[in-house]
Amino acid sequence: MASITTNGGSGLDINSIVSQLMQIEQQPIAKLNTKEVSFQSQLSALGTVKGALSSFQSTVAALMDINKLNGVKATSSGTDVATVTASNTADLGNFSLDVLKLAQRQRLTSQAGQFTSGDQVLVPKGSDVAKAKLTFTFGKIDAAATDGFKPNASAPAKSVDISDINGDGQITLSEVRDAINKQSDLGVTASLVKDSDNSVRLVMTGANTGENYAFKVGVETTDAGGATVASDLSKLAFDPNGGTTDANGNLVANGFTILKDGFAQNAQAKVNGIDVSSASNTLTDVVGGLTITLLKTTTDTNNKSTPIQINSQRDSGAIKSALSAFVKAYNDVQTSITSVAGYNADTKASGILQGDASVRGVQNQLRSMLGEAFGGSDQAIKTMSQLGIAFQSDGKLALDSTKLDKAVTENLDSVLTFIGAYDKTKNPTKAPDSSQGSFGYKLNDMLDKMLTKGGTLDSRTDGINRSIKLLSEQRDAMTAKLTETEARIRKQYVALDQTLTKMQQTSNSLISQLAALSAN
Repeated sequence: MASITTNGGSGLDINSIVSQLMQIEQQPIAKLNTKEVSFQSQLSALGTVKGALSSFQSTVAALMDINKLNGVKATSSGTDVATVTASNTADLGNFSLDVLKLAQRQRLTSQAGQFTSGDQVLVPKGSDVAKAKLTFTFGKIDAAATDGFKPNASAPAKSVDISDINGDGQITLSEVRDAINKQSDLGVTASLVKDSDNSVRLVMTGANTGENYAFKVGVETTDAGGATVASDLSKLAFDPNGGTTDANGNLVANGFTILKDGFAQNAQAKVNGIDVSSASNTLTDVVGGLTITLLKTTTDTNNKSTPIQINSQRDSGAIKSALSAFVKAYNDVQTSITSVAGYNADTKASGILQGDASVRGVQNQLRSMLGEAFGGSDQAIKTMSQLGIAFQSDGKLALDSTKLDKAVTENLDSVLTFIGAYDKTKNPTKAPDSSQGSFGYKLNDMLDKMLTKGGTLDSRTDGINRSIKLLSEQRDAMTAKLTETEARIRKQYVALDQTLTKMQQTSNSLISQLAALSAN
């Protein structure tokens, strides 16, 4: 507080006196400060509990994601040949797999000498060509060209406009390539490859694998009136009808070649000796619930196949990991609550929130929920204890792996129903109705009410913040009053100092006069 200097000379230590008096006057503010420190500590403690609850809720959310709870484990004896994943509904057992062919996309390559460079002009300046386009028709090619080309009714033809792309009056081979690649939905990409003879090969590759996604290429060039005009763009046309198959199994037609390994074809395999065909190298509907990705064939140079083994069986590993994280997160919540609201008998110390009704309510609600039963009478798994999760003497949870393994092996569907697991990719914002009576859904809903705006802990936090605000207002009012009090006290002591000074001066004057009289 500001100091007021006095001109008095009584020797009275005004600053020291006022300072000591104000220390007494400030005691109510000190009490307010002590209360605020306590409230801030309570806020911090509530924050600790809320953080632990939030982490716990994250494990509940993970527990309800069926894509993270795979109760079936699938393995491949030849991971370089095929990999496999399983859903919770996968068929169980051992399956032999022969991979005879991999699915391929068509790769069409121009023959040597057909094109000399990417700058080769296919439509020169001054040409009558006003409009040019390529049309890709998808279908199936007979490798021997005996049945010709059979269009794919499920894949409509696609066209790309290649008319004077750069506006320079001509069309080059590289401009055709760029136009093809620019149209993302065309179903074909193009590239230029320079060969050892320094000629350039145009390579056009289909976007989709499967024998029904081969393609032929049509070229249309017209003048301003719509009449057909001849040009070197005709070199881009390809029709397998009438083509020939050479000694190496390559199909040759219209200046293009489909190499033996460039035919659009289906994957061909045998599962337990049963023939399987697929347009892609991912088999999703061959064995129920298994997704088999083919990587290479199992045939040798003599076309003899050595099968690999695919195995699928019950496995609690993923569920165990999720439940272990759940148990740990719950125990962390209990540790947090004990540290801020418990009593340490050894140190005789109480937590800052001991006796707090909101924290005690959170703890009691969680314990009650974890002990409840969920599901109908026909459900094998109704409680957490049937999954091997039980309370210990210290109030924390522990997971019995043996009991969990048994539950998953014998009652996987019931385990998932109890947890309330669902496909979050199909329901990203809300659990389906079938999961809303489950343990996981009810627990997550409870945690929401504890943590969200207006929830149990949020309301308690708001109450403490209001108390802190009220203390701040009281302190501001007291501080303003103390400023006035200090000014008043200082003014009184300055006046006293001045009075004492005058009295001292009068006293000194009288003593001098008496001394003079005595001397005379």
